[in-house]
Amino acid sequence: MTTSSLRNAIYRLGQISSDETLTNDALLERLVDLLSEALEVDIVAMGVFEEGLDASSSACVVRGPWTGSQPTQASDNVFWAIEDRSVAQRLAQLKRGRLHHNPGIAEDAEAEEQKTVSSSDDTAIALFKRSDGIELVIGINAAPGSGEINRAVLQKAGALVPFVARCWADCWKIEPAWMAAFKPQAKGILALVLQGLDDDQIAEKTGLSYHSVRAHLKRMFREADVRSRLHLMQACREISRGGVIIEGRELETELADPPEIEVAVRANGSSHRQPVA
Repeated sequence: MTTSSLRNAIYRLGQISSDETLTNDALLERLVDLLSEALEVDIVAMGVFEEGLDASSSACVVRGPWTGSQPTQASDNVFWAIEDRSVAQRLAQLKRGRLHHNPGIAEDAEAEEQKTVSSSDDTAIALFKRSDGIELVIGINAAPGSGEINRAVLQKAGALVPFVARCWADCWKIEPAWMAAFKPQAKGILALVLQGLDDDQIAEKTGLSYHSVRAHLKRMFREADVRSRLHLMQACREISRGGVIIEGRELETELADPPEIEVAVRANGSSHRQPVA
């Protein structure tokens, strides 16, 4: 990735960081879209683990070349279920703040049998941990049958993911129970409310009827214990956000130049590290 293109991606991350209207789900979607566009890779996934890697993911967004119900299946399966301890333990052992190429987190026979639409021929994973214990996992995958991830893509990813992680750490909110309990459609409507759209605009944007939008909003008012749209927006904006990355922070560098980092690469059963310029 050239200095110019890295600067452009970092500029976009700055725009995301300054947008206080973003819900957590919207934040992840924006970050995944940015990585997907910048890296031009088949599959990009991000998962947040508010209770650490010992629990299942709190939120997950996946982008890939799928149709029909496949994106939903991938989102459901790209990160392990809480009972899948072997995968969780392998992932937890990876060093934070480094892009790991083919880390081998699902190499046993049982894992092979449980492969899903999210499985791929090649993968790279990076992990970051915030000061409050919340963890971020970033996955970059080649689509099944497409072979290995291009070395240039790994270099781009290694340069960009630390900045993506920093943006996530700055913006991820600890949502109150009433907001966390919202279903995806309700969270999408809430995100549009926070962007300043009125009921008619939300209806047009979502394909819902005006009355359906109003019904969603009334439920939100009730759950948030507020009386109006303005009070709902204020309640959302008062939610604290941000934290400091405590594992992986060694990759935080000045923005003047692309960061010098290492990509841990597994090849033919051995490991070596290659600096990324």
